[in-house]
Amino acid sequence: MTPLTIMAHPAPATDLAVPAAPAAVPGYFEAEDCFAPHRDTGSDLVIDGGSAAPPELTIAIPTFRRPDLLREAIASALAQRTGRPYEVIVVDNDTEPEGVAAVDDVVRSVRSPLLRLYRNSQNIGMFGNWNRCIELARAPWLSILNDDDLLQPDWLEAVAGPRSGQEMHACRVDLFGEQPWLSQRNRVDASLKALGDRLAGRAGEYRVTPADLLAGNPVYASLGVLMHRDAALGLGGYNERFWPIADYVFSARYGLRHGIRVTDRRLARYRFSRNESLKLATMSLSVKRCFEFRQALIRQFHVRGLRASLLEGVNRRQAAMDAYDWHRRSPDFDWRRVLADLGLPRPDAPPGRLVRAGVKLGWLAAKPLRSTQ
Repeated sequence: MTPLTIMAHPAPATDLAVPAAPAAVPGYFEAEDCFAPHRDTGSDLVIDGGSAAPPELTIAIPTFRRPDLLREAIASALAQRTGRPYEVIVVDNDTEPEGVAAVDDVVRSVRSPLLRLYRNSQNIGMFGNWNRCIELARAPWLSILNDDDLLQPDWLEAVAGPRSGQEMHACRVDLFGEQPWLSQRNRVDASLKALGDRLAGRAGEYRVTPADLLAGNPVYASLGVLMHRDAALGLGGYNERFWPIADYVFSARYGLRHGIRVTDRRLARYRFSRNESLKLATMSLSVKRCFEFRQALIRQFHVRGLRASLLEGVNRRQAAMDAYDWHRRSPDFDWRRVLADLGLPRPDAPPGRLVRAGVKLGWLAAKPLRSTQ
């Protein structure tokens, strides 16, 4: 195995494009070097496909003990219809012999010159491994593809077209899995997105606005996202302290500083499975952190008066929607109790389509906000 030295990066500069706001939740917008906690953990290059061509893009696949799903993710990454030079790197977060052997077998069976396998000397956690993917990428542009998700063959060409500065490019995502609630969510989600697009005058490709950031993560975790490596390093990477919404916080900070552009084409597939995100404690913390982060964003945009009151009311309804959505995924999740713990009203009935449409319309009140880029 060839040892790889992870070079130290200087602490990222303060996000000058996002001015400090009074009463903001501490930490969300502060610059922090999130690569530092695992800087002493090495990563070995275990398998090198052999391509020496400098890549224009890196598709990085962090993995941990899911070899069968990893095989599908690798296949989707290598099936891109493009003439652009790119690489696919797998970054294994496992050190147990059985798991290591399974991942090695998967990568060796592919036999692609575009494919490399790295292994961390110890488990550095999910977001720690995402950050390691950023560090290991050889290309100036990269995407993080989790080992249970998939890219469509036209994804790379769709997001790698004309790029402006370090702006993030992303696509829309289809959800799939065996859970019965998924088919209903897909129908409702498509209807609400279509309504929002008509009201916002979107077609084809659009620039993410403050309203989009308040409505939730403008991209689906890291799936289908193409980011600039230097920009990700400059922001300090994904902050593990904000688990389980570190991806949302990172995307919002990236968008505020560099911008995000999204195509309305659905070119990636997100797999729902029984994992860490469906633990009751994780669901509860997700609702809480998303609510608090949206409050921080409202303050970050320096919203005052009636508009602030409106957006804070919309945020309370969004929290109810978030909590009930988790309940639909896992009926044991007491969504009303979680809202009560946040000091929010406990609704008599689940939020219906009118409430959801009202929330979509409510967030549009943020659309005229001054850009903070």
